[in-house]
Amino acid sequence: MLLCARWTSDDAEVANGAVSGYIIFCVNGINIHVSKIAVGKEFQRRGVGSKLLRIGVGKECQRRDVGSKLLQEALRIAMEERKSISSTLHVAEDNAPAIQLYRSAGYADDGLLVDYYQAGRHALKLIIEDLRENETLREFMARDANTSKMTSV
Repeated sequence: MLLCARWTSDDAEVANGAVSGYIIFCVNGINIHVSKIAVGKEFQRRGVGSKLLRIGVGKECQRRDVGSKLLQEALRIAMEERKSISSTLHVAEDNAPAIQLYRSAGYADDGLLVDYYQAGRHALKLIIEDLRENETLREFMARDANTSKMTSV
């Protein structure tokens, strides 16, 4: 599945309706695997909201919670519409912002994938084993957008 987020705001610096980011994920039976989150550069540090193989967030959108909002929506679809009970993802072990996002959502270590991206560049394998019973995930999903709005298309 592919979800796109569109920016809606009174902020004159960013055009309304601009695609602010996207997430690609796959729901296989009872598991959701997040493949990629990408967020445009102009949406960084905007507090857009709170909503995964590698994170590809554009410089202009990093640190604005666009990725969090997208992750929230993907997990909501997986849990409510597809009845998924677990989630997995891979992230470069040197991608501290992405790792922080995933940990804030309740993901835990599930292994190391040596040379996953290229020789010497490893990935962490992360998992939420029970989406229904993870308290950290429950808190993450309850976070609301605190400034501008984002809609998925």
